[in-house]
Amino acid sequence: MKKLILSLVAMMTVCAVSAQNELIAKFNEGLTALQGKDYVTAVAAFETFIDKGADSEDATVLSSVAQAKKYVPSCYLNLGMRNASTKNFAKAVELLNEGAMKAELYGESQSLAKLKTALAKVYQVQGGTAFNNKDYATAAEVFAKGYEANPRNTDMALNLAMSYCEL
Repeated sequence: MKKLILSLVAMMTVCAVSAQNELIAKFNEGLTALQGKDYVTAVAAFETFIDKGADSEDATVLSSVAQAKKYVPSCYLNLGMRNASTKNFAKAVELLNEGAMKAELYGESQSLAKLKTALAKVYQVQGGTAFNNKDYATAAEVFAKGYEANPRNTDMALNLAMSYCEL
């Protein structure tokens, strides 16, 4: 009977260690992708790791979950700015908003501020294009979104006012 109990305990320990190793492997996959600037793969790996590791009792896993929660918004920021640089503003806005949502969910206030600042910059470029094309209604709408994203951006407020003035 003792052998059976010891065997069960040993099997449970092996399973727990194996599950922990799989989790850490997923985190390491995210790190490798992040270092290679493959942000899509990094986000997927980190989010899977966070979902599976959040309930862990292992200190190493919990520490890595906290680190992954810092990396996810950063990946979204990089993806958003990459899309903005190719003038794919709609996708950039989508990614930056998703990153802001994740940053808020994970309690990453610094990342949230960076994402909102980047989002405002994307809106500023978008609104500027509409303004220069004399599409003042669209410019006002876009500048309003940008001002909402970053109310401290006085240039955005001035652009919004100029759009309203031209209307």
